[in-house]
Amino acid sequence: MKDEYEIKFRLDSPDALIEALAAAGAEFLGEGYETNHIFDTPDGALKARGVLLRLREEPRGVLLTVKEPLECVGVKGRREHEFRPGAGYREVAAMLAALGYGETFRYRKHRRSWRLPCGVTACLDELRTGFFLELEGGSPEVVLTAAAELGFTPGQGLVQGYPSLIGGDRS
Repeated sequence: MKDEYEIKFRLDSPDALIEALAAAGAEFLGEGYETNHIFDTPDGALKARGVLLRLREEPRGVLLTVKEPLECVGVKGRREHEFRPGAGYREVAAMLAALGYGETFRYRKHRRSWRLPCGVTACLDELRTGFFLELEGGSPEVVLTAAAELGFTPGQGLVQGYPSLIGGDRS
């Protein structure tokens, strides 16, 4: 379990961001495609509580995540519980279905990740609706400081989740 704070920024093009990351001394961590499956009960009980249940398919396997809301200002705060089950997507999705959870939304993205010297992770995400920068770190202050270092202001930031930003109704 960890507390995670994040903010997103919509980008016209990734080129300026990649240059800013290099100038900031960011270390490239890797890239790959992810498919994110959001699950909930038929009556939307998790969404009503602000809880996200996600099963992600990525190059290293599947990752099951539960995110609970945290109170904070200026960024999105979540308490995150996650683990890598030994089973594949189909098996884990079947287990979730047996517990009463069904897939409510799915989206795919290409993600490139960097670690900034301050410890913040910077992710350049390409979705069907365009490019986004997602900054994640251990406190709201460090995330907002990293955003400023890369040339972004808090007023430009987005705290919605990708399903909301690309046409779903999850936050």
